Amino acid sequence: MAAVTRLAKEDFHVVRSLEEAGITVFATETPSSTLMRLEYPTDNPDERILTVADTAGSFVPEQVQNFDAKAFIISPSIRGEMPIETIRELRSKETMICIDAQGFIRIRRADNRLE
Repeated sequence: MAAVTRLAKEDFHVVRSLEEAGITVFATETPSSTLMRLEYPTDNPDERILTVADTAGSFVPEQVQNFDAKAFIISPSIRGEMPIETIRELRSKETMICIDAQGFIRIRRADNRLE
C-alpha cells in the first residue's frame, strides 16, 4: 500500500505517521498544504460550512507516471487538484481507478467557501 501526496514541509509529520503504520509515502513538498476548515454553526450536522484557506496545488502526470498498481484511489479535496491529464496518465496503465466524486465537484468561491 502506498500514498502519493502533496504537502508543506511543516506537515511532514503526517508522512512519518503513515510510514510508521507501514504505508509507503511518495510526498511532494509544496509551499502550503491544503488547508480546509469544517464548521458546524448549529447542532444540525447537515448544516455545515466548509472553507479552504490554501491548497497544495495540482498533481501533474509526471508525479504518477512511474507508479504501477492494481488500483489507484483518487480522492481530491477540491476541483482542480487532480486534472484530467493526470487521470489519463493513470488510465494508460490499464488498472482499476476509483474516484471520490466530491473532490471533483467542489468549487472554491471567492469567499473561500466550498460548494
